[in-house]
Amino acid sequence: MPTCCVPGCTSGYRNDTSPSVRHFFSAPSDERLRAAWNRAIPRADKDLTTKSRVCSIHFHDQDIRKTYVHVINGETVELPRGKWSLVEGALPKVFPNLPSYLSKPAEKRRKRQRESNGNAD
Repeated sequence: MPTCCVPGCTSGYRNDTSPSVRHFFSAPSDERLRAAWNRAIPRADKDLTTKSRVCSIHFHDQDIRKTYVHVINGETVELPRGKWSLVEGALPKVFPNLPSYLSKPAEKRRKRQRESNGNAD
């Protein structure tokens, strides 16, 4: 069974007693994205390789594809995936076993404010 390479994470170890199922993702083969993962994961002693694994608890839900989405007869149908995948450019940002300042909150969409025209003609 794979183990998570994030410091303080025990996912995949024998003594991990968490009831939830963990999914593991390989570090990206793209050099730039893997370098971004290295910067995101607070680990100074070791760099990630393509064989390194990071578990699903270190990603925000919007970064993980958990279902297949199909449109059948105009109706959207979602089927659960057996093997989860990451969206393009996803970075590990959640580190629950480390100090909170190392985790980054999920990105929210900003609402644009309409600028009122100050002309009173």
